[in-house]
Amino acid sequence: MSKSIPPYPARCRQQMVELVRAGRTPAELSCEFNFTAQSITNWVAQAAIGSGKPLFPVRKMCHVLGVSASGFYAGIRGIGRNHHDTP
Repeated sequence: MSKSIPPYPARCRQQMVELVRAGRTPAELSCEFNFTAQSITNWVAQAAIGSGKPLFPVRKMCHVLGVSASGFYAGIRGIGRNHHDTP
C-alpha cells in the first residue's frame, strides 16, 4: 500500500498563487520554497478556475488555437456542434 502525502496547507498554496499573479514564475518559487513548479502551476490553474476568471486571455487562446473570437465563444457554448450526432 502506498503512503499518501498530506496536501500542502491552503495558506501556502494561496501564497504561491499570489506570488505568481504578482509576476514571479513557478520555477523561481520552486527553488525558493521547495515546492515543485508543476504543483505551483496546478494551484494557479485551480485558483483561476475556482474564481471564474479565464486562465489565459481570450485573444491569446484564439491566436494559439487559430480561431476567431466568435468561433471560440461558439465552441464553448456548444454552437456549431455536428447536428448529425443529435437524435
